[in-house]
Amino acid sequence: MLDNTVASNDGRANYRDMQMWFRKFGTYLRESGMTVYATAHQADQKDGTGFEPAMNFGAFSGFTASFDFVGRIYKQGGVRTINCDTEQGDHGKNRIDDRLEFPADELLDPSTEEKEGN
Repeated sequence: MLDNTVASNDGRANYRDMQMWFRKFGTYLRESGMTVYATAHQADQKDGTGFEPAMNFGAFSGFTASFDFVGRIYKQGGVRTINCDTEQGDHGKNRIDDRLEFPADELLDPSTEEKEGN
């Protein structure tokens, strides 16, 4: 992606290009019809209210805007858990069903995945 940005003296002009690149890439993935899993490192929010991806927030928002599900995965009591509750400050969303927090192994039910050629 960085190879596609326009050079600038201080780099600030590249933020808009970077955000637009991530939005276009996210839209491309959404329209591909594939199931997409993307990860980002997380950082604690400075005010202690939650977590955020360790990347430019505009780029993160642009990339995830078209997806139906965005969640934070973490380990709790030895179980990997996914949180997609926007109100917990983790930048999550779930337009697929009503779950807000659940074990990660429940994200996809392997018996319902499409088989190649179907």
